[in-house]
Amino acid sequence: MTKLTAKNVTDDFWIVQSNGRKVGNIRFRNDGVEFQNGSRVERFRDLNAVNVLYDIVWQRITSNPPQDEHDVFGYPTKTLPHNPEFDVHRRLPLFTSETDSKSKQCAGYYLVNLHKKGWTEMFCPKLITLDRYSYYGPYMDPEHMQARHQALQNDPLYQTAQ
Repeated sequence: MTKLTAKNVTDDFWIVQSNGRKVGNIRFRNDGVEFQNGSRVERFRDLNAVNVLYDIVWQRITSNPPQDEHDVFGYPTKTLPHNPEFDVHRRLPLFTSETDSKSKQCAGYYLVNLHKKGWTEMFCPKLITLDRYSYYGPYMDPEHMQARHQALQNDPLYQTAQ
């Protein structure tokens, strides 16, 4: 069987390649995951079910944070932070993007379990996102976050928990 590579275009759409040539697409649907392989369309419960049938190397293309360096308590942010605070109980560096904003964001890098999408790498997510989903973080750089992501993908408990 040929090794397939899937590169994300968005959080819910991947292009699948074999030896550098496009062979299909994978996308999230309301009822699971759809793999369009040539003219054949297959539906799966989640990404792990696709991996059981196909040997796919997943390559997540993450966008780098802006080059303007801003931080909240040592954790990077994508905008100039306003109203910085540190949530001691949850150990989260928080800020708002405007002085009069009520929507709080979390500085740094995070792994967030978006249920059907699985563990997703995020940079400066909103606090409400972390309230709704389980997460790991904050991380000060993407390398530490990606190392944790790899550890989760190799963990047998992670495979069965999805």
